[in-house]
Amino acid sequence: MCNCAQHTSTMHQSRTCNFIWNLASTLTRLVKIKLILLIILSNCIAFRTENIVDVVSAVKQHFYSGCIYLLQNQRTEMQDHEMHIWIKHFAQISQFPVSSLPVDSVPTVHCRHGRPLYVICSGERSVRETLRKLSEQLSLSVGIWLLIFDGPSGVEDLFIGVDIPFNSEFLVAHREGNDDISLIELYRLNSAHPLEMCRFGNWTSHTNLTRITGRCKRRNNLQGLKLKTGHIEWRSGTKERLKSVGFFGEMWEILEKEINFKSDYSRAVDNFSGAKQKNGSWNGVMGMMVKGEVQVSNIPFVMTPERQSVVDFTLPLTDTR
Repeated sequence: MCNCAQHTSTMHQSRTCNFIWNLASTLTRLVKIKLILLIILSNCIAFRTENIVDVVSAVKQHFYSGCIYLLQNQRTEMQDHEMHIWIKHFAQISQFPVSSLPVDSVPTVHCRHGRPLYVICSGERSVRETLRKLSEQLSLSVGIWLLIFDGPSGVEDLFIGVDIPFNSEFLVAHREGNDDISLIELYRLNSAHPLEMCRFGNWTSHTNLTRITGRCKRRNNLQGLKLKTGHIEWRSGTKERLKSVGFFGEMWEILEKEINFKSDYSRAVDNFSGAKQKNGSWNGVMGMMVKGEVQVSNIPFVMTPERQSVVDFTLPLTDTR
Protein backbone atom coordinates (compact mmCIF):
# COMPACT_ATOMS: atom_id res chain seq x y z
CA MET A 1 0.00 0.00 0.00
CA CYS A 2 1.33 3.48 -0.85
CA ASN A 3 2.32 5.90 1.86
CA CYS A 4 0.97 9.26 0.68
CA ALA A 5 3.04 11.12 3.23
CA GLN A 6 6.27 10.01 1.50
CA HIS A 7 7.81 11.94 -1.42
CA THR A 8 8.17 9.49 -4.30
CA SER A 9 10.96 9.65 -6.76
CA THR A 10 8.80 9.49 -9.87
CA MET A 11 5.65 11.18 -11.17
CA HIS A 12 4.19 7.76 -11.98
CA GLN A 13 4.39 6.65 -8.36
CA SER A 14 2.75 9.88 -7.18
CA ARG A 15 -0.16 9.55 -9.61
CA THR A 16 -0.61 5.89 -8.71
CA CYS A 17 -0.66 6.75 -5.02
CA ASN A 18 -3.24 9.53 -5.52
CA PHE A 19 -5.41 7.25 -7.63
CA ILE A 20 -5.40 4.50 -5.01
CA TRP A 21 -6.11 7.01 -2.24
CA ASN A 22 -9.07 8.56 -4.12
CA LEU A 23 -10.45 5.14 -5.02
CA ALA A 24 -10.20 3.98 -1.43
CA SER A 25 -11.93 7.15 -0.19
CA THR A 26 -14.74 6.78 -2.74
CA LEU A 27 -15.31 3.12 -1.84
CA THR A 28 -15.33 4.02 1.84
CA ARG A 29 -17.99 6.68 1.27
CA LEU A 30 -20.15 4.31 -0.79
CA VAL A 31 -19.92 1.59 1.82
CA LYS A 32 -20.71 4.08 4.56
CA ILE A 33 -23.76 5.39 2.69
CA LYS A 34 -25.07 1.85 2.17
CA LEU A 35 -24.52 1.02 5.81
CA ILE A 36 -26.27 4.22 6.88
CA LEU A 37 -29.31 3.50 4.70
CA LEU A 38 -29.44 -0.05 6.06
CA ILE A 39 -29.30 1.23 9.63
CA ILE A 40 -32.10 3.74 8.99
CA LEU A 41 -34.34 1.32 7.16
CA SER A 42 -33.71 -1.55 9.57
CA ASN A 43 -36.39 0.00 11.79
CA CYS A 44 -38.89 -0.42 8.92
CA ILE A 45 -37.38 -3.57 7.47
CA ALA A 46 -40.79 -5.04 6.61
CA PHE A 47 -41.41 -2.22 4.12
CA ARG A 48 -39.65 -1.41 0.87
CA THR A 49 -38.12 2.08 0.82
CA GLU A 50 -40.10 3.12 -2.25
CA ASN A 51 -43.32 1.94 -0.61
CA ILE A 52 -42.66 4.02 2.50
CA VAL A 53 -42.04 7.11 0.39
CA ASP A 54 -45.19 6.53 -1.69
CA VAL A 55 -47.40 5.94 1.36
CA VAL A 56 -46.12 9.09 3.08
CA SER A 57 -46.65 11.10 -0.11
CA ALA A 58 -50.21 9.77 -0.49
CA VAL A 59 -51.10 10.64 3.13
CA LYS A 60 -49.59 14.11 2.72
CA GLN A 61 -51.69 14.78 -0.37
CA HIS A 62 -54.88 13.45 1.23
CA PHE A 63 -54.62 15.74 4.25
CA TYR A 64 -53.06 18.69 2.35
CA SER A 65 -50.14 18.76 4.79
CA GLY A 66 -47.71 21.60 4.21
CA CYS A 67 -44.54 19.81 5.34
CA ILE A 68 -43.15 16.43 6.37
CA TYR A 69 -41.04 15.69 9.45
CA LEU A 70 -39.29 12.40 10.13
CA LEU A 71 -39.14 12.03 13.90
CA GLN A 72 -36.06 10.93 15.84
CA ASN A 73 -36.36 9.77 19.42
CA GLN A 74 -32.66 9.99 20.33
CA ARG A 75 -30.03 12.02 18.51
CA THR A 76 -26.36 11.35 18.07
CA GLU A 77 -23.86 12.69 15.55
CA MET A 78 -24.05 9.41 13.65
CA GLN A 79 -27.86 9.39 13.63
CA ASP A 80 -27.95 12.99 12.39
CA HIS A 81 -25.74 11.98 9.47
CA GLU A 82 -27.91 8.93 8.80
CA MET A 83 -31.08 11.00 8.80
CA HIS A 84 -29.53 13.61 6.50
CA ILE A 85 -28.86 10.97 3.84
CA TRP A 86 -32.29 9.37 4.31
CA ILE A 87 -33.99 12.78 3.92
CA LYS A 88 -32.01 13.48 0.74
CA HIS A 89 -33.03 10.09 -0.63
CA PHE A 90 -36.66 10.69 0.40
CA ALA A 91 -36.84 14.16 -1.14
CA GLN A 92 -35.41 12.96 -4.47
CA ILE A 93 -38.16 10.37 -4.80
CA SER A 94 -41.13 12.27 -3.38
CA GLN A 95 -40.30 15.81 -4.59
CA PHE A 96 -41.61 17.12 -1.24
CA PRO A 97 -39.64 19.12 1.34
CA VAL A 98 -38.68 16.77 4.18
CA SER A 99 -36.86 17.49 7.44
CA SER A 100 -35.78 15.46 10.45
CA LEU A 101 -36.95 16.52 13.87
CA PRO A 102 -36.14 15.41 17.43
CA VAL A 103 -39.24 14.38 19.36
CA ASP A 104 -38.54 17.12 21.91
CA SER A 105 -38.86 19.81 19.20
CA VAL A 106 -42.33 18.87 17.90
CA PRO A 107 -44.24 21.50 19.95
CA THR A 108 -42.15 24.34 18.47
CA VAL A 109 -42.59 23.73 14.72
CA HIS A 110 -45.33 24.87 12.37
CA CYS A 111 -46.10 24.64 8.67
CA ARG A 112 -46.69 27.72 6.57
CA HIS A 113 -49.67 26.00 4.95
CA GLY A 114 -51.73 23.18 6.46
CA ARG A 115 -50.89 20.92 9.36
CA PRO A 116 -47.50 19.14 9.43
CA LEU A 117 -47.24 15.43 8.72
CA TYR A 118 -45.10 13.67 11.34
CA VAL A 119 -43.70 10.28 10.32
CA ILE A 120 -42.56 7.77 12.93
CA CYS A 121 -40.54 4.85 11.57
CA SER A 122 -38.98 2.97 14.45
CA GLY A 123 -38.59 -0.36 16.17
CA GLU A 124 -41.12 -1.47 18.78
CA ARG A 125 -39.19 -0.31 21.84
CA SER A 126 -38.38 3.05 20.28
CA VAL A 127 -42.00 3.57 19.20
CA ARG A 128 -43.28 3.15 22.75
CA GLU A 129 -40.74 5.66 24.05
CA THR A 130 -41.55 8.12 21.25
CA LEU A 131 -45.32 7.90 21.79
CA ARG A 132 -44.91 8.31 25.53
CA LYS A 133 -42.80 11.44 25.07
CA LEU A 134 -45.18 12.94 22.54
CA SER A 135 -48.30 12.38 24.64
CA GLU A 136 -46.61 14.04 27.62
CA GLN A 137 -45.47 17.08 25.64
CA LEU A 138 -48.49 18.07 23.56
CA SER A 139 -51.92 17.23 22.22
CA LEU A 140 -51.59 14.97 19.19
CA SER A 141 -54.25 17.06 17.41
CA VAL A 142 -51.55 19.55 16.36
CA GLY A 143 -50.70 17.59 13.22
CA ILE A 144 -51.16 14.50 11.08
CA TRP A 145 -49.36 11.39 12.35
CA LEU A 146 -48.22 8.35 10.41
CA LEU A 147 -46.62 5.41 12.20
CA ILE A 148 -44.83 2.91 9.95
CA PHE A 149 -44.93 -0.21 12.07
CA ASP A 150 -44.84 -3.98 11.69
CA GLY A 151 -43.76 -5.20 15.09
CA PRO A 152 -44.49 -8.52 16.77
CA SER A 153 -46.96 -7.10 19.31
CA GLY A 154 -50.41 -5.69 18.60
CA VAL A 155 -50.84 -2.01 17.86
CA GLU A 156 -53.01 -1.60 20.97
CA ASP A 157 -50.05 -2.48 23.19
CA LEU A 158 -48.04 0.45 21.86
CA PHE A 159 -50.70 2.97 22.88
CA ILE A 160 -51.31 1.94 26.47
CA GLY A 161 -51.49 5.20 28.44
CA VAL A 162 -51.22 7.33 25.28
CA ASP A 163 -54.09 9.77 24.66
CA ILE A 164 -55.02 10.23 21.00
CA PRO A 165 -57.73 12.94 21.05
CA PHE A 166 -60.90 12.55 19.03
CA ASN A 167 -60.00 15.56 16.87
CA SER A 168 -56.59 14.16 15.91
CA GLU A 169 -55.54 12.24 12.78
CA PHE A 170 -53.30 9.31 13.70
CA LEU A 171 -52.69 6.53 11.15
CA VAL A 172 -50.73 3.31 11.43
CA ALA A 173 -49.38 1.74 8.24
CA HIS A 174 -49.34 -2.05 8.54
CA ARG A 175 -48.08 -4.46 5.87
CA GLU A 176 -50.60 -7.06 4.68
CA GLY A 177 -48.70 -8.51 1.70
CA ASN A 178 -45.56 -8.01 -0.34
CA ASP A 179 -46.72 -4.63 -1.63
CA ASP A 180 -50.07 -4.20 0.16
CA ILE A 181 -50.29 -1.82 3.10
CA SER A 182 -53.38 -1.15 5.21
CA LEU A 183 -53.84 2.16 7.00
CA ILE A 184 -55.60 2.02 10.37
CA GLU A 185 -56.93 5.11 12.13
CA LEU A 186 -56.67 5.39 15.92
CA TYR A 187 -58.37 7.73 18.39
CA ARG A 188 -59.98 7.92 21.81
CA LEU A 189 -63.32 9.56 22.58
CA ASN A 190 -61.57 10.94 25.64
CA SER A 191 -58.58 9.95 27.73
CA ALA A 192 -60.66 7.54 29.84
CA HIS A 193 -62.12 5.66 26.86
CA PRO A 194 -60.51 2.62 25.22
CA LEU A 195 -58.59 2.96 21.97
CA GLU A 196 -60.82 3.01 18.88
CA MET A 197 -59.44 1.45 15.69
CA CYS A 198 -60.96 1.53 12.21
CA ARG A 199 -59.74 1.02 8.67
CA PHE A 200 -58.80 4.27 6.95
CA GLY A 201 -57.82 2.85 3.56
CA ASN A 202 -55.50 0.59 1.57
CA TRP A 203 -52.32 1.29 -0.36
CA THR A 204 -50.79 -0.84 -3.11
CA SER A 205 -48.03 -0.14 -5.59
CA HIS A 206 -50.57 -0.49 -8.42
CA THR A 207 -53.51 1.54 -7.14
CA ASN A 208 -51.91 3.92 -4.62
CA LEU A 209 -54.23 5.00 -1.76
CA THR A 210 -57.74 3.60 -2.24
CA ARG A 211 -60.88 2.52 -0.37
CA ILE A 212 -60.70 5.55 1.89
CA THR A 213 -63.53 5.50 4.41
CA GLY A 214 -65.07 8.94 4.99
CA ARG A 215 -64.48 10.54 8.36
CA CYS A 216 -68.19 10.73 9.15
CA LYS A 217 -68.47 6.97 8.67
CA ARG A 218 -65.31 6.30 10.67
CA ARG A 219 -66.49 8.36 13.64
CA ASN A 220 -70.28 8.11 13.66
CA ASN A 221 -70.87 6.87 17.21
CA LEU A 222 -69.75 8.80 20.28
CA GLN A 223 -71.12 6.06 22.55
CA GLY A 224 -73.20 8.38 24.74
CA LEU A 225 -70.26 10.68 25.48
CA LYS A 226 -71.12 13.87 27.41
CA LEU A 227 -69.74 16.98 25.74
CA LYS A 228 -69.18 20.07 27.87
CA THR A 229 -71.16 22.65 25.91
CA GLY A 230 -70.86 26.41 26.26
CA HIS A 231 -74.18 28.25 26.18
CA ILE A 232 -76.01 31.50 26.93
CA GLU A 233 -79.54 32.21 28.15
CA TRP A 234 -81.65 33.73 25.40
CA ARG A 235 -84.34 34.98 27.81
CA SER A 236 -83.20 36.86 30.86
CA GLY A 237 -84.34 35.42 34.17
CA THR A 238 -85.63 32.17 32.72
CA LYS A 239 -85.68 29.22 35.11
CA GLU A 240 -85.68 26.67 32.30
CA ARG A 241 -82.87 24.19 32.12
CA LEU A 242 -80.28 25.34 29.60
CA LYS A 243 -80.98 23.82 26.21
CA SER A 244 -80.46 24.52 22.55
CA VAL A 245 -83.03 26.70 20.80
CA GLY A 246 -83.81 27.91 17.28
CA PHE A 247 -82.41 26.56 14.03
CA PHE A 248 -78.99 25.78 15.54
CA GLY A 249 -80.70 24.07 18.46
CA GLU A 250 -82.73 21.84 16.18
CA MET A 251 -79.64 20.87 14.22
CA TRP A 252 -77.79 20.13 17.47
CA GLU A 253 -80.55 17.87 18.77
CA ILE A 254 -80.52 15.93 15.48
CA LEU A 255 -76.75 15.48 15.83
CA GLU A 256 -77.15 14.24 19.41
CA LYS A 257 -79.43 11.44 18.18
CA GLU A 258 -77.50 10.63 14.99
CA ILE A 259 -74.04 10.26 16.47
CA ASN A 260 -75.07 9.34 20.02
CA PHE A 261 -73.83 12.01 22.43
CA LYS A 262 -75.25 14.18 25.20
CA SER A 263 -74.71 17.84 26.07
CA ASP A 264 -73.57 19.01 29.50
CA TYR A 265 -74.45 22.72 29.32
CA SER A 266 -72.55 25.51 31.09
CA ARG A 267 -73.59 29.16 30.85
CA ALA A 268 -71.06 31.92 30.28
CA VAL A 269 -70.80 34.13 33.37
CA ASP A 270 -71.34 37.29 31.30
CA ASN A 271 -73.99 35.55 29.14
CA PHE A 272 -72.14 36.68 26.03
CA SER A 273 -70.92 34.87 22.91
CA GLY A 274 -67.43 36.30 23.35
CA ALA A 275 -64.94 38.84 22.06
CA LYS A 276 -61.21 39.40 22.30
CA GLN A 277 -60.16 41.84 25.03
CA LYS A 278 -57.42 44.48 24.94
CA ASN A 279 -55.16 42.23 27.01
CA GLY A 280 -55.51 39.44 24.41
CA SER A 281 -57.85 37.23 26.46
CA TRP A 282 -61.36 36.22 25.44
CA ASN A 283 -64.61 36.61 27.37
CA GLY A 284 -67.98 34.89 27.02
CA VAL A 285 -68.41 31.43 25.53
CA MET A 286 -65.32 31.99 23.37
CA GLY A 287 -63.31 32.45 26.54
CA MET A 288 -64.71 29.23 27.98
CA MET A 289 -63.59 27.29 24.90
CA VAL A 290 -60.15 28.91 24.77
CA LYS A 291 -59.56 28.11 28.45
CA GLY A 292 -60.75 24.53 28.00
CA GLU A 293 -63.72 24.95 30.36
CA VAL A 294 -66.03 23.60 27.65
CA GLN A 295 -65.36 21.52 24.55
CA VAL A 296 -67.98 22.84 22.14
CA SER A 297 -70.75 25.39 21.76
CA ASN A 298 -73.94 25.28 19.72
CA ILE A 299 -74.85 28.99 19.77
CA PRO A 300 -74.54 30.99 16.52
CA PHE A 301 -71.09 32.52 16.02
CA VAL A 302 -69.98 34.88 13.30
CA MET A 303 -66.86 33.28 11.80
CA THR A 304 -64.00 35.80 11.94
CA PRO A 305 -60.25 35.36 11.35
CA GLU A 306 -59.59 36.18 15.02
CA ARG A 307 -61.97 33.51 16.23
CA GLN A 308 -60.70 30.98 13.70
CA SER A 309 -57.19 31.44 15.07
CA VAL A 310 -58.18 30.04 18.48
CA VAL A 311 -61.10 27.62 17.89
CA ASP A 312 -62.30 25.27 15.13
CA PHE A 313 -65.54 25.96 13.27
CA THR A 314 -67.94 23.65 11.48
CA LEU A 315 -68.89 24.41 7.91
CA PRO A 316 -71.18 27.50 7.88
CA LEU A 317 -74.85 26.65 8.49
CA THR A 318 -76.19 30.08 7.50
CA ASP A 319 -74.93 32.91 5.36
CA THR A 320 -75.29 36.57 6.37
CA ARG A 321 -74.52 39.39 3.94
